[in-house]
Amino acid sequence: MIRPLVENIPSMFVATEYIQEMLALPNMKRRIFAVCLMAEVGRKYRLPESAASLNMVIDTLNSLLKFTQMPGNHALFTAITPSLGHIVPVFPQLAPLVSALMLRISSVTRAQLAMNCLDARPQGSRERRLANAVERVLSSRVFITD
Repeated sequence: MIRPLVENIPSMFVATEYIQEMLALPNMKRRIFAVCLMAEVGRKYRLPESAASLNMVIDTLNSLLKFTQMPGNHALFTAITPSLGHIVPVFPQLAPLVSALMLRISSVTRAQLAMNCLDARPQGSRERRLANAVERVLSSRVFITD
């Protein structure tokens, strides 16, 4: 739904100026919208400003992952994982940051599984689904080189 919005509204790159404000809001849906919107704006407008805004988004997501509880951010990271994967082909210079963030998301999610002794739960647990989604995106879009 965001892609047609970005494609059909002229000068949508102006939205990059408001991404930081949207990420600062406590509303989870607005944060999800901000990340997905910025990924789509970056895809359409491959400008240095878009790369800088995406870098800021990744930094903000790293901070959220570091300083807030994962159960509270589970919906955020589940919703934005595909969008993070779309950033890499458009801005390869951000690939190390995106892959590091995705690996941290997977690590935190798997730690949450272990802490809650959910490892024996069915494949459909939300933590397992998020970890699997991260691994799919990493294996299909992000290539880590040493």
